[in-house]
Amino acid sequence: MAKEIELSIEKPEKLYSVAKALASEVRIDIIKLLNYYSLNVNEIAEHLNIPASTAAVNIRVLEDAGLIHTELQPGTRGSMKLCSRKRDTIKITLMSKSSLHENS
Repeated sequence: MAKEIELSIEKPEKLYSVAKALASEVRIDIIKLLNYYSLNVNEIAEHLNIPASTAAVNIRVLEDAGLIHTELQPGTRGSMKLCSRKRDTIKITLMSKSSLHENS
């Protein structure tokens, strides 16, 4: 159930977090994969031909930015982290609210 995330220059921390998350080819590839499937960390690593540790680090950045959702599920040996996309659209407002009112 993905949805829109709204960002603004008035809340730069969140904007920085999302911009950082999107500034990596690997993370963009992970988001593309999650458009079609919910996958665990090892499956993502296999699809992208990267180490599981690299996948895990990049998944954490995407999760911290609020772009994907993860949940722990029972696996064959312990638990596994299942990842799914959380957002369809990112909307960025570059003008502050006060500037928007002044221009109306």
